[in-house]
Parts: sequence; C-alpha cells; structure tokens
Amino acid sequence: MAHAFRVFLVLAILASMSLLHPRDVQAQQSEDKSFDAETSYQNLCSACHGELGEGQIQSGSGLVPPPKDFTSYEAMATLTREEMISTVMQGKPGTAMMAWEKRLSIGQAGEIVDYIRDKLMQSAKAEEAGPGSVIFAENCSVCHGDKGDKGVYATSGLNPAPRDFTDDKARRELSRDRMIYSVTHGRPGTAMTSWGVRLSDEQIVHVVDYVRNSLMFPMGEEKWMAQNMAAAPGGMAAGHEHNLHWDLEDIAKPMPFSLNGDFEQGKAFYQDSCYVCHGEHGDGKGPRSHFIFPKPRNFTQSYSLYKFSREHIFYSISDGVVGTEMPAWKQVLDRQQIADVTEYVFQAFIAPNLPEGYVAQMAVKLQQRPAAMGHSHGGGQHPALPWDFIMWVLVFMILTLVWALVGKPPSDPRSFSLPLTRVPVLAPVVRYLNSSAKPVATLKVVAVVFYLLVIVSGIFGTVHAEHNFATVMVWGLWWPLVIISVFFLGSAWCAICPWETLSKLTVLRKLWRRPDKSRERTAKVPLKYRNVYPALALFMGLTWLELGAGVTNIPWATAGMAVVMFVLASACLMKWERKSFCRYFCPVGRTIGYYSRLAPIEIRPVDNDVCASCTTMECYHGTTEIEPCPTHLTVGRFGQNTFCISCGSCVLSCPHKNVTWRLRAMDKEATTDSKAQWDGAWFMLGLLAITIFHGLTMLPPWGQSVAWLSGVLGEGDPLLLTFTILMLVGFALPVALYALCIYGIRLTAPKAVSFKQLFSKLAFASLPLAFAYHLAHNLDHFVREIPDFFKVLMNPFGVGMRPLTWMERHILMMETPVPDWWIFLGQSLLMVFGYWVAIKIVRYRARGGLRGGGDLTGVQLLPAHFFVVAITVFNLWLLGQSMVMRL
Repeated sequence: MAHAFRVFLVLAILASMSLLHPRDVQAQQSEDKSFDAETSYQNLCSACHGELGEGQIQSGSGLVPPPKDFTSYEAMATLTREEMISTVMQGKPGTAMMAWEKRLSIGQAGEIVDYIRDKLMQSAKAEEAGPGSVIFAENCSVCHGDKGDKGVYATSGLNPAPRDFTDDKARRELSRDRMIYSVTHGRPGTAMTSWGVRLSDEQIVHVVDYVRNSLMFPMGEEKWMAQNMAAAPGGMAAGHEHNLHWDLEDIAKPMPFSLNGDFEQGKAFYQDSCYVCHGEHGDGKGPRSHFIFPKPRNFTQSYSLYKFSREHIFYSISDGVVGTEMPAWKQVLDRQQIADVTEYVFQAFIAPNLPEGYVAQMAVKLQQRPAAMGHSHGGGQHPALPWDFIMWVLVFMILTLVWALVGKPPSDPRSFSLPLTRVPVLAPVVRYLNSSAKPVATLKVVAVVFYLLVIVSGIFGTVHAEHNFATVMVWGLWWPLVIISVFFLGSAWCAICPWETLSKLTVLRKLWRRPDKSRERTAKVPLKYRNVYPALALFMGLTWLELGAGVTNIPWATAGMAVVMFVLASACLMKWERKSFCRYFCPVGRTIGYYSRLAPIEIRPVDNDVCASCTTMECYHGTTEIEPCPTHLTVGRFGQNTFCISCGSCVLSCPHKNVTWRLRAMDKEATTDSKAQWDGAWFMLGLLAITIFHGLTMLPPWGQSVAWLSGVLGEGDPLLLTFTILMLVGFALPVALYALCIYGIRLTAPKAVSFKQLFSKLAFASLPLAFAYHLAHNLDHFVREIPDFFKVLMNPFGVGMRPLTWMERHILMMETPVPDWWIFLGQSLLMVFGYWVAIKIVRYRARGGLRGGGDLTGVQLLPAHFFVVAITVFNLWLLGQSMVMRL
C-alpha cells in the first residue's frame, strides 16, 4: 500500500504541473485587467532601452549590438507593430533581446508595443543639425554609421572597430577638445585618419558639435550628466542608481587583500613616477601627457570621481589599462606598494572632490547590499522558484504527513540490488573499469592536469573571477558537479581525487600500484582524531573562507585553498597509515561520503557466502600489486558507503572476483543500514546547517544583518568577526531546533531511550533534507552562472578579458540552456524526494526507540515530523527568494 501511495502522489504532482504549464499560467494572467503597459515597460524593458526608449541606458552600454533606439527615424520607418510583437515574444537571435513568451501573453506584449509606438516612437523630433550633419554624412558615416553607432558599411573590416558615439562610455570619456584633436590629427593604431588636411578648423568644430549635440547627447549634455553622474547626494535617488555601469556604492569598496595603504609612501612614489603623465594635481596634465594618446586619466573629472574606488585604482595600477600607455605595475611593485600609491591617489584627488560625507554614506549602502560578504560581484538575481511549484510540494507534504501519523508502523523495507555488470548499457563500461587499475589511473591523471591548471591560472591569471579558470572551474563547475554526481555515482569523485593522487605520487612514488614496504607508514591515527569532527571543523572553515573571506571571487585564494588541501593530504600520508586524510579529515570526502548514503550505487559482494568463507581478506590487506583498503573496510562486513572512496582496490584484489558495483534503493542505507553514531549525527546536522546558511547569505536581508551587527560591534572592513558570529548563529539554530524536537519526543514518550541515543538515531532525517536543498541550490547555480566553459578553458588566464557588465551577468543568468520551468520542476522534485526520505527515516529509525525495545509511533513522533516539515518549508522559502549570483 505504501508503495502504491507513493506512486500515486508523485504521478498526481507531475500531472498537475503539466496541466499548469507556465505558458498557461501566463495566458490566464493576460485576462488581468490591472495590467499596465507603461509600468511593465519600465520594469521589463527600460533597463536596456531606456526610460524614454532612446536605447542609451547605462546597462545597455556593454551590449553588442546596442539596444534598439525607438526614438530614431529609422525605427519609426522600419518597425511594424506585428514585427515588434513577434520580437517581444520570440526574442531576436544575435542580440541581447530575450524571448518574453514565458512571462507575457500575446495581449500583454501588444499593449507594451502600443505604448512604445504611441508614447516613445512618436516623440522623435527633427534636429536642427546645421552644417555639421552634411560633413558627417559625407565623410564620417561610412565608418561610424548614420546614427554614430558603428555603421555596417566599413565596420566588419576594421580592427579596432570605429567608435560608437551612442555608447555611454564614449559619452563619459570623450570631451569636446579630445574629439576635435582626434578629428584633426587622427588616431594612431586605428582606421581614424587625420582630417586636418581636408577640413578647415571651422568645419571640424561643426562636425564635432553635430556628433555631440545630435548623436551623443540628444537630450542635452547637462541633463545626461545630471542623470548619470549623480554629482551630489541629492541626486542619488534609487531611480538613478541602476543607470550607472557601476554601482554608486562601489566608491566605498576597501583596498583588496585587506591591505592598508600608506599615504606618505604613496605620495613619494607618485611624485617620482606617476606625475609625469597624470600631473602633479591628478588632472592628467603631466609633462608627458602632450605626447600620449589617449590622454592619461584625469582623476578630478566627475567620471573618475564616482567610479575610482580604492579597489578600482588598485587593480588599474596593478594590471594596467589595455589600449593605453598605463603599464601593469605589478611587474615592478609589490601589493603593499601598489596599495600605498592607491591610498595617495584616492585621498589626494578623489575624496576631496566628492561631496562631504559621500564616501561614508556609500559605505553604509555597500554594507546593506545583498552581495556583501562573499558575493560582492553579484550583478543580478536568480529567478525565484514560483509559488505554483511550491504549492504542489506543500500539498505533497501535507498528505505525506497525514499518512506518517496515522499509517501503520513500518515493516522492514524491501531489499533491491542489481549488479551493474547486468545492466545492458553500463555493463561494458563497468567491466572495463574492473579489468585493471589503468582506466581509473588515466582518469586520475586527467584530474591532476585540471587541478594543476587551477593552481597556475589562479596565481598568474586575471583577477576577474568570471574569466579565470581557477574560480570558474572550482566554484562554478567542480563543486556543483561533485554534489550532483553523488546523486548518480555515489563517492566516485574520491576515486580520482587529485589531492590524493598527487600526495601518493609525492610521498609514496606510486600512482596505482602498491608502494614499497619501506615507504608505507604503520602509525595509527590517535584515538581522539578517529571521528569526523576534524572533517566537520574543516568544512566549516572552508565555508568561512568561501562566504566570509569571499575566495569564490579571488582566483589566487582559490588556488591557495587547492594547495592547502594537497599539503594536508600529503602530511597525513607521511605521518599515518593508509589514507587517514580521506578517512577522518577531508571535508569534501566526508561530505560526499555522508551524502553517498543516499546514492543509488554501492560496492558490495556478489555473493555474501563467498565473503563469509574467505580467510585471506585481500580486500582488506591488499596483494603484492594492489594496495589494501585505504579506509580500513572489509567487503562483506560493512553496510554503508560513508567511508568507501570507490577506489576499486577491493574489486581488483579479490581472488574470487566477488566484488562489484551494484544498483540499490536510494533510501535503504540511510533508512536502516547505517549505524547511528554521535559524531556522525553532528556531521549530518552540520551539513544541513551549512547548506541553509549558504542560502541565507545570498538574500537581501543578509546584508542588512551584517550592517546592523557590524554597527553594534563597531567593526570596520573586513567584517570577519561579524561574519563569524553570524555563521556560528546560523549553524546553531537548526541544531538547537533539532535538539528541542528530541526533547519534545521524550516529553510525549516518557519511556523513550536516552537523549543521546535518540539524537543519534533520528539525525539521519537531516541528511536528505540537506542533500535535497544542496542539489536544488547547486542546480540553479550550475545552470545559470557558468560562463562559456570552453572559452575559459581556451583562455584559462583570462588574458585581455574585461569584467562582465551588469547586463552581461543578467543575460548569462537568464539565457539558460533549458527552459526555466525545467529548473523549477527539478528543484521541486528534489524537495519532494528529500522530504519523503526524511519522513521515512523518522518512521524507520524510531523502531526500538523505547526502553526495552518498543517502537515510537504516531503522535509520539510529532516533534520529529515537525522538524522535517519546518526545515523543508524554510528551504522552500529560500528557493522562493531571488538570490544574488555567486561568480
């Protein structure tokens, strides 16, 4: 009956979701008479096309081709209503225009198009361009285009491409004098020739004024500057902040690497080396500035004032500026010296020219940003799991809870196992892997190559995390895939772990064969370390580095973490027998091991009787060629995946060929087979707490909490103490809730076993809750945040790559390889899976929960069920929130 009930519920949910397809939901919404076209345009379209439809908003400045200018005569003459509706619904290939058919009905798209045509397109007015328009049309438009936005006539053959005058970067950088100089003398290294010999000075002035007044600033230069430069605190309204290519708060960003610059030391170096270009007063008018093009940076102009934070200045000095004569000073100066110069430039030229108190105000806003503490590069937010999907999970939860409370006590679960050598498609692969150690050794070498590339690129590559192989590989690809792989392959990653492979090569001088007796260590790990507390502590430490220190956005720190893991693995191999690091200390290995209790595969005997009669136990002791089990396991005598690292030694060493991989029921081990242990209970609860905490740090209230607590503590950047306190609180709350629920069971069942026994037995319920949310969370990251991996692989150091703009991040996040509703469905089913297994674990693990061997049942288990429901609902709520991007 229970099996039939499960099948019925899952089928009912899938059927309901298929009936309520997102397109149908949107079709129903089209009947909503409260739909407002103007509001929808401002919310959905203005980020690229501008509030007035001029296509000149800041977030669109990084898009190629640029957004459509609806106010142009070209748009009025060529765009039909039907074409525009089709573009809104289906998107436009080759541009950043995405398809909105999943979010808008055809009727709603038509209303938005009508608003554009009636209110924006008709507002285009003829310009009194004067003689400059004729000069531009005859001489300049062939390259720059009729509208100054890089025309199609000569662009394809020019490198670099002609200047796009409608780009906001051009509006900020191109002064009138600079443009007159460029037209007169040309631009070396480009197709821009000298026009001084063909045009008079007066004609050059006319054409420059035409470009500036009609193409660059049709709304007026002063108005554009007022809207986009926010020259005073009063201009910092929320409506202007999103217009900037950078965030206003960025001006308050601290020095990278927690450095503190020395003003006097920086002043001495600046006056000795920098003033010759940038000038004594930072105005870009140094003695050499007359011979440099483009001109050196003027730190006192408004464009620089609101962008050049300590962080920005530091990296500009360190890495140089491509396309200018600004060199990369990291080849000459160390980080502290660069920080000194940065501090002088910021204090001498930037801060004094900003409004009084401006930096302090922005520092407060910076602390309140959702991206604070570990996600500072987030440029957009993940779409939340829609309520329609959450609703069906909640319905399933209610029905399952009723069944759990009133249903019959559980009997022994059905056993199921199938050797993979009998599965048609997988059998040849498994037989090949079982044939010798060479296939796995080959995969180990491949993993080591990628691992070494992570280290080298992290140290020597670009500082931009989204273009560095180290950060993209480790945080964007490897970690999400490791967790996802457990769902299908168990602890298979441990079999090819590069830390273990390199440490073995370094210490034992062997890749897969058994090392010489002289190199094998016989010392045992001290008794006090023979538990998983060290791994739990290291896992919390990695979480602190990831979220607190923000190593996900620091390539060299990511590389450093990889080196540290290798050093720890090597140190353990040099000191203690076998692979003690894998067994007791590795935070990744123990996480995989505990999650593998829910994996569908296991390494077990083909025939238990053969193992029972075996006296030589090569699986444990090894052979002359094959090393012994690295984690002290004997096949046939263990029933859990927790400490198996899938190395395959037992498969190769067994003389009876009685060991193989096999399929099994995913919940069997966590439900009945695994032994309850006190340290294991804490590790499983730790996994749950850390996964929840990770989601919390990506929500808007997180930044507010950090700002509030840091204010109470009086802590300045970096806010490491603040983060540490919040992390410990975040870890303690789920554990405290669980402990209270265990006390609740003892109140409802006075004859229950001891608190410690119940705590250890029922903690298994936290494992599927953590695993399901971890998978759902990583699924979203993996699908939405990975840049083109092959491009990163081809350029692992990120040479010549600039940081992604806000809109590029937004497009990366929204243009997923699969429809959004597939992601939402996957997340929903994962939450159903985690909840169902957790409820089953509570029911099965409660057997023998009374002193004397009786079972806890029904209402007696209500506190434990409350814990499962509360955690699942909270995790659903987390998935239902918009979260900032990680890379």
